[in-house]
Amino acid sequence: VSFLNSYFAHITEPIMERGGMVNKFIGDAVMGVFAPQFGSRNHVDDALLAALGMREKLAEFNTKGLMPEPVNFGVGIHTGPLVAGNVGTEKRMEYTLIGDTVNIASRIEGENKALGSTILISGDAYDRLSPDIRSKSSFEKYENIQIRGKQKTLTLYKVI
Repeated sequence: VSFLNSYFAHITEPIMERGGMVNKFIGDAVMGVFAPQFGSRNHVDDALLAALGMREKLAEFNTKGLMPEPVNFGVGIHTGPLVAGNVGTEKRMEYTLIGDTVNIASRIEGENKALGSTILISGDAYDRLSPDIRSKSSFEKYENIQIRGKQKTLTLYKVI
């Protein structure tokens, strides 16, 4: 628990600095969302910049030597419609985000191991990046990626 708390303290900072909201922790994963309601001006740019910041914070965390081996992570970025609201029962409610967009982002995150990456962005999200952000980053394109539970393949971009 101490390790997770320290890890989360490092990697969530860039999310909040870029106008994102840390929605929840799921095991050792963080679910962040970027939307105007939470202070994001361009949700896709902010998500990518936060992911790059998270990668820097992870490197900083790893230099502290808190774990016997360096900790790795994967980030999946996708854009699209979703439902946000309080879900649960009268006795236990939780503000959460649901929908295909959320599921696809999670599945994209899971592709990082197979593609040897730390940050993957969907083709839909890549297309919505501002020209400025796109020109300042390097990407490697992967086409026809089959993700679990989906018939349609995706184009993904590895953020170098």
